Amino acid sequence: IFSFRIPTGLTTGIEGASSEATCTAFQSGSNLRVEASNLPEYKEIVVDLFDINGKKISGRTVVADNHRLETSFDVSQLAAATYLVRIGAMNTSFQKVIKVVIH
Repeated sequence: IFSFRIPTGLTTGIEGASSEATCTAFQSGSNLRVEASNLPEYKEIVVDLFDINGKKISGRTVVADNHRLETSFDVSQLAAATYLVRIGAMNTSFQKVIKVVIH
């Protein structure tokens, strides 16, 4: 016997389809700005900054507003290198990782 569950809130057809989450990270002076849009329905989104070896440097929980978030990290004390920004929601499969170069 096979069974399956159809997730609630599932959209069908082209009109009901939503865009995939879009996430960007860029350096603006001594700050690393992180922006995301088209986020899933999660209220609290975790944004973490890692070095290229996977060591967590900083992190925070941001409340998404209308499926969008904006936050920043002070990178003035970080070495010029490549870093990773992870955007995700706790206890879910939603996760995005962005590679960014700090100058």
